[in-house]
Amino acid sequence: MLGSGAVAHDFARSLELLPDHELIAVSSRSLERANRAREDLGAKRAYANYRALCEDPDVDAIYVATPAALHCEHVDLALSARKPVLCEKPFTVNSEEARKLVQKARTERVFCMEAMWMRFVPAIRELKAEVASGSIGEVRLLSAELGELVPYDPAGRHFAPALGGGSLLDLGVYALSLAWFILGRPIKGHAFSTPAPTGVDSQMIISLTYPNGALASLTCSFEQRLRNMAFVAGTLGSIATDSPLYSPNRLTLIRHTPGSFSPEAGKRGKLHTFLSGHPKVVQLRREYAPLLRRIIRGDRKTKRLSYPGYGYQFEAAEVARCVGQNLLESPVMMLGESLEIMTAIDALRTSGEFDWSAGAGDDLANR
Repeated sequence: MLGSGAVAHDFARSLELLPDHELIAVSSRSLERANRAREDLGAKRAYANYRALCEDPDVDAIYVATPAALHCEHVDLALSARKPVLCEKPFTVNSEEARKLVQKARTERVFCMEAMWMRFVPAIRELKAEVASGSIGEVRLLSAELGELVPYDPAGRHFAPALGGGSLLDLGVYALSLAWFILGRPIKGHAFSTPAPTGVDSQMIISLTYPNGALASLTCSFEQRLRNMAFVAGTLGSIATDSPLYSPNRLTLIRHTPGSFSPEAGKRGKLHTFLSGHPKVVQLRREYAPLLRRIIRGDRKTKRLSYPGYGYQFEAAEVARCVGQNLLESPVMMLGESLEIMTAIDALRTSGEFDWSAGAGDDLANR
């Protein structure tokens, strides 16, 4: 592990749940911090030199958990040592750095993946599978929000531009990655943000447009705690996650009657409309709520997908799987998607919009 902060500790504890994984070495900015982390986490060695850790012959893969502003430098060190690397989100702080790392990983033919752990936890994998199966029909709308009240500190990593500050890079990247994961690459994006005194965004609302007319609405904030969940609506139903967005353990699935936008609307759709608005139904709703809810909303089911530990073990297992199969990229978190998302983030932070409708973003994934 490069880095010994809170996320690195959680990742190390998660590795303990994988019997075929071992924490060999940890590095930090000082030998004192590295030794303390080694003792706390049970690593065999401690380094105050990041390059020395990367060149350790007993290390099979490297997890980069240093501050975002250092990701590019440290992933480059790992790739230069020809070590498979898992880099904490955000992958980099801008698209120029992301493009450099993607090109190097592909040129050197070394495995590299952004540690978007959200995509690997069971509930999000199940969400993806449900959408792919067509259980809620064609997805028409996705909403996701993630917000925490962060005390303002101009020198801290959340608000300092030099440290990769801003709610979009720290929190919004989860919502963007989820939208990419479920709906693919959008053709247009618009953002409205509130700047912090340091100039980074303290909160942002993003709208994404897709070729089939589907929409995504994403919100991130340092100014208040939000519901921190996601909702995906399709022509045949909807799926909601619980909180937090990045590691939910429950999904709520509702399958409903096709509405007026679907050619499959029929008798049950008329019954749905009648029951939803009839005055007598409104009066009786409280007494017969459970029964009426099943009739009006359709089939409702809750899936619990809990897991032990913090949840970082799933992305670690994916790295091991890919390296074991000689894959250079994970099909769940492709390098091209990390580059696309970082390119979108650059545009949303500077001009507040991007337009790839004329094919401007078609070759991003392969650059």
